[in-house]
Amino acid sequence: MNSIISITSGPYFPKAAIYGGFVAILIGVLSLAESSLLGLVFILIGIYLSFTYHGIDIDIKSDKYRNYVSYIGIKMASAWKSLKPYSDLCILKTRESSTRYGMSNQSNTSSESYFDIFLLNSSHRKKMFVERFSDLDSAREKAMVLAKQSNKNYTKYNPSG
Repeated sequence: MNSIISITSGPYFPKAAIYGGFVAILIGVLSLAESSLLGLVFILIGIYLSFTYHGIDIDIKSDKYRNYVSYIGIKMASAWKSLKPYSDLCILKTRESSTRYGMSNQSNTSSESYFDIFLLNSSHRKKMFVERFSDLDSAREKAMVLAKQSNKNYTKYNPSG
């Protein structure tokens, strides 16, 4: 059994930058006929923005973790750090909102709710993001499996003690 659990936490850039990356890829492909160098630059920038993500590797045997960023499939990781300060694991509901303004300065706000898994220290004052889910059942299932594998307590978030 592999002792390292690799979890992709999500895209590195915000949604607007990711969409901009896809637009840059489209512009690059369309401009290849006119200028191959300019088209290639747009394609590379678009791929970088659209396909860069981050995550965490957890080594169960040595009780360590490291954060990583994957640039177009090339993984760049930080140094291994101890997981000992993190004794608990929980799920927190988070909300992300974005506001767009039209030509007439009217705003359109959209918000989405997510369920995030966090590692917590014993006082719950320090937390580390692990993974995001769009539904509670999937988050709870993954949190239970991760808690069992990493020998952490699955608990309710309670920073006051």
